[in-house]
Amino acid sequence: MDLCGVFTGIFLAALLILVISLPIALTGSDIRPTSAPMHWNQPHVYSLLVPRITSASDMNKVGSPQYKVLSYVAITSILDEPAMVIQKYVLSVIYSFNNGDNWHRKRHWMSPDVTVCKWEFVICDDNGGITNLTIPRNNNIQGFLPEEIVHLTSLKVLVLTGNKLFGTLPQRIGELTNLETLCLDQNRFGGMIPSSFGKMANLKTLTIRKNLFVGTIPSSMGSLNQLVKLDLQANSLTGTIPRNVFAGLTNLEYLYLGNNLFSMQRIPKQISSLTNVLRIDLEHTSISGTLPADLFSLSKLEYLRVTDSELIGPIPKYVESSSSLMYLLLPNNRFFNGTIPTELGTLKNLTQLDVSFCALSGSIPSEIGNATSLISVDLPDNDLTGTVPDSIGKLTKLNNMRINRNDIKGSIPDTVCELVNTQSLVLMVDCKYEITCECCEVCT
Repeated sequence: MDLCGVFTGIFLAALLILVISLPIALTGSDIRPTSAPMHWNQPHVYSLLVPRITSASDMNKVGSPQYKVLSYVAITSILDEPAMVIQKYVLSVIYSFNNGDNWHRKRHWMSPDVTVCKWEFVICDDNGGITNLTIPRNNNIQGFLPEEIVHLTSLKVLVLTGNKLFGTLPQRIGELTNLETLCLDQNRFGGMIPSSFGKMANLKTLTIRKNLFVGTIPSSMGSLNQLVKLDLQANSLTGTIPRNVFAGLTNLEYLYLGNNLFSMQRIPKQISSLTNVLRIDLEHTSISGTLPADLFSLSKLEYLRVTDSELIGPIPKYVESSSSLMYLLLPNNRFFNGTIPTELGTLKNLTQLDVSFCALSGSIPSEIGNATSLISVDLPDNDLTGTVPDSIGKLTKLNNMRINRNDIKGSIPDTVCELVNTQSLVLMVDCKYEITCECCEVCT
């Protein structure tokens, strides 16, 4: 008897049984092929991803983005290290979740023979870790951020501004602890701001303006002591601005909280702890009470806007402490019986002043002529009296001044008319009835 032939026959029969039974065994273990036949590398990729990266239920759901990309990743990642396989899988899921086939720009995305580090919008470090994913606005991205994104653990920059993303943010997004820049502006994200944001210890820029976020600002965000820019404008946030948040934001330079649905509250005194802040914007925030004097002790403050709120007077004389202030914008408040402080004349860097619709009384102080950097002065719709001071003529950079709808009388000084004639100053006054003005082109 030919023993070699017998053994060969037995081996081939066993191999045939193994080949036939393998797909059945894999299916019995909840591994389902995304195409027929299953690629030999697919079980390996599946075991790498489930359940650590993706749940079995998502991966096994026919038609899910995870299901769709499994075969592609298995076929194109045969020689890749596990970390690279995970990165390719996560990007592929993002692509599948977000209408990738219809993106306006998508060079190399899902290309079988191009490393993810060369996919458009992707930047990697020297070790191949994805550090930057910046997809431009209006790229026809439609969908939401999948949970899998938290496994791009090297990511430092994530910018998805100006697209059509919706839904809630992954609750685990705070696990992106290397993230330094997160910009999700001008999308349709909703739900609560994840409290896990507070875990992003390296975050420097967080901008989520013009979305549909609701609920309160999580107090955990006070842990972001590296944060330089915080922009939560134009959402539907409610409650009060947490006082304890500001104490921890020691490096904050830009604070934008306007156009939300906050409850009526005073400006938290803790805001004066933001010693590095340059800009504060609280437009349409239901701020009430007086402007805290400590606010003007912020020596680096350049821009302050608190508009369309319930502030009451007076405007603090301590404004003179804000030597860096360039923009003071306080329109549509209720500074009843308040006056324009003479101390504004000490602000040599002030370029724009807007206290329109503020129920201010008294006269325009002559000292305002000492704020020689002024470009725009808006004082309409108050209860101001007296005359226009000659000192306004010293504001040689002035190109806009509105003082209409007040009770100001008399003649416009020749020094001011000279600015109209030589500096193209647009001067809006009540010259039809109250004021004599030979140089005014805009009368009300």
